[in-house]
Amino acid sequence: MYLHGKRWVVALAGLVLLVSIVASIAQAGGSETRRRIYMSAIEYKGGASTVDEAYPPAAVEGTRELAPLGGGYGLKEPDATGRWEVESYRFEPGFLVAKLGERITLEIVGINGALHDISLTSPSGASVDLVVTRGRLTRVLFRANELGMWKLVCHTHPPAMTAEILVIR
Repeated sequence: MYLHGKRWVVALAGLVLLVSIVASIAQAGGSETRRRIYMSAIEYKGGASTVDEAYPPAAVEGTRELAPLGGGYGLKEPDATGRWEVESYRFEPGFLVAKLGERITLEIVGINGALHDISLTSPSGASVDLVVTRGRLTRVLFRANELGMWKLVCHTHPPAMTAEILVIR
């Protein structure tokens, strides 16, 4: 009985070793990781009433107006009731990490904004253009074949609507 138990342990250890060797060979042979990442093109909105808060908010040291910054930010003047809004377009998530060599599928759903003209740019400057529209799913496939920071930029809503993908070893 004791000997039988020892054989079982040796057999199990051998099986574990065999599985790890096969996994190492497969990895060394260029097996690749595939990953699907879901993102959203969204708009944050916040509002106030001129009864409670002046439009626009009073200047505070270190702040500036949104107007010259581009379409990624917006400030809507008060309506007939005195309600005013501020908005910002974003990708969610806005930061991702990938491993070198991974095959990535980005699936981006358009939640807000009728149209987003977007580019995905590698650290060396290679770029692919895509379009995201409200109520549709846009899929882009790429290989994370360069170390460093990749940029996903919406040219319709700069500078706020950007995301970064850090490719590491």
